[in-house]
Amino acid sequence: MTNRGNDSRSARSPGESALRADGQRASRRRTFIGLIALVLIAALALVTYKHVLETSLGQLSRTSRQRLDFLTAVTGQTLEKYESMPYVLSQQGSLIDLLEHPEDGRRAQSVNDYLKRVQEKTKPLVVYLLDHRGRALASSNSSEPRSFVGNDYSFRPYFIGAMQGRAGRFYGVGTTTTEPGYFLSYPLYKQDADPSQKREAAPVPIGVVVVKISLGDLERAWSDGPDEVALADADGVVFLSSNSMWRYRTLGPLAPDVQKTLLQTRQYGDAALARLPMRASQPLWGSAVPSAAHTGLVYVAGNSGTSPLLMQTSEVGPLSWKLLTFSNTEATFAGARNVAIATGSASALVALLTYTLWLRRRRLLERQAARVQLQRINDELEMRIADRTQVLVDANANMERKLSELSEAEGMLRATQDQAIQAGKLAVLGQMSAGIAHEIAQPLTAMRILSENAHKLLSAQELGEAADNMIEIGSLCRKAGSIVGQLKGFAQKSTEAFEPVLVERVVADAVALVRREGENAGIEFDVLPPVRPIWVLGNDVRLEQVLINLLRNAFDAMKDSPRKRICVRFTLDARHVLLRVRDTGTGIATPVLNRLFEPFFSTKAPGAGLGLGLAISAAIVQGMRGELRAENHSEGGAVFTLILPLAPSDRDEETT
Repeated sequence: MTNRGNDSRSARSPGESALRADGQRASRRRTFIGLIALVLIAALALVTYKHVLETSLGQLSRTSRQRLDFLTAVTGQTLEKYESMPYVLSQQGSLIDLLEHPEDGRRAQSVNDYLKRVQEKTKPLVVYLLDHRGRALASSNSSEPRSFVGNDYSFRPYFIGAMQGRAGRFYGVGTTTTEPGYFLSYPLYKQDADPSQKREAAPVPIGVVVVKISLGDLERAWSDGPDEVALADADGVVFLSSNSMWRYRTLGPLAPDVQKTLLQTRQYGDAALARLPMRASQPLWGSAVPSAAHTGLVYVAGNSGTSPLLMQTSEVGPLSWKLLTFSNTEATFAGARNVAIATGSASALVALLTYTLWLRRRRLLERQAARVQLQRINDELEMRIADRTQVLVDANANMERKLSELSEAEGMLRATQDQAIQAGKLAVLGQMSAGIAHEIAQPLTAMRILSENAHKLLSAQELGEAADNMIEIGSLCRKAGSIVGQLKGFAQKSTEAFEPVLVERVVADAVALVRREGENAGIEFDVLPPVRPIWVLGNDVRLEQVLINLLRNAFDAMKDSPRKRICVRFTLDARHVLLRVRDTGTGIATPVLNRLFEPFFSTKAPGAGLGLGLAISAAIVQGMRGELRAENHSEGGAVFTLILPLAPSDRDEETT
């Protein structure tokens, strides 16, 4: 049978291996195709992202450039608005007259009033007149607490330039008012001097007229626009910006001579002129791929958002100032990402649909091939089933034969066990015969004497005493009948049926049968009845046989003991009763303890026993689903413990 099973497994292996190999190859092929599809979709999404982003950045760049051109024109117009005002003021004779008579208070007040009127009509911040040493002689704010009159401005570039005979232009923070402004200046000459006429030496200016204007309106206008706007001087110092955090920051490092000049002229007061935290964005697609849209993308620290800003510059004004715009690209990058994601998702959907259609067609082909393969496998399977069925039929027939033999053996064993149990009981009866004969002989002798006395009493007409003798004779007859009944019940062959048995009554009957023999040997019985009636599920006759065997073994164990006593105790747990029989003998040796319940093992002298008593007792207890244990007591002697299951009704009562 084993060879046939191995042959069928060997026949099945090649087909299964081929199917498994085909499945593995198909799985690897699908995985490879899926990876290629993912790479292509990712590449398509990346190309789309690049194209859309470059297109959007180009559009944003054109829009920002148009806005920058407009801001450049507005800024230039603002600067040119007051460009000619210093020249016009330089032609006023009252200003030249004051420069020629600087100590005349009346002339100074007249010029102050005139400059005040000019300032009110043209709206610059302040207009003032400097002498050839740079000291202010008159000012439109002469009546204000922070008047320019009397202050020295000779260190200012606009004064130095004007004294050199040219128009001065300068942006800086006022040293008197601390207000930033755009300074325009022009030199003044004596009335008889005409700088247009050719002379051997150029005329020397006697003073400078200065107009300071505010560019704050430009900042406020820039703040309302969508872009960040900044205006930097020729050295790269931002002095106007829609972002107040950028003001007085530099676009790059300043040269030492520039720093020295700014310190001398105090152009930006006490500002630290730290560098603006700005860095150029890395190329979008790597340095190997040029991108026009990438030009001007910068990151500025503190700017909200994660995308760079698009920076564009334009030169404005006569001082080569740089006007810069920073356009937000968050929406541009987000739009490119969304288009790329949509393109990738659409491509993935198309690929998935294509793969689904291909897979469906492939499944149809595979089903056709599978049906052919399945038919072949079914044919092979039917052959294997027929082989296996025959194997199982043969195995079942063999098993039925063995079960029949086993059943016959069990019947023989059970019959042999019953015969051994019955033989054990008869052996015990033979061993107890002397004591039983003595128990029955005493009542018979007494009855004989009492009957003879009764006959004499009846002859003497002593009817009362004769009646007492008859009553005593009846009592002795009942006692003898009880002994005979116990012997009859013990000697009869018990049945296999189990029923509730009252344990203490079985113990009492067993003790009664051996009590006379034990008392003749000087043995004391100590039987402590249980606190309540205990019922077990078993056979009373066989249980009584076990107890008699244990008691008689205790007699033999205490034959040479100075004190001979047998104790019987009851213990209950949730499901069992533990019946312990203890003697005061010499105990059980350890080698004997391990073999105590083996059949034909005995420690008695040859001919005194067959060694079947404890083996039969253990078998009887196991048949009642119990257990028989043996051990030595700590105070000496042996203890045999019967563990018997409680009857269902007694168990329920105990649980309650």
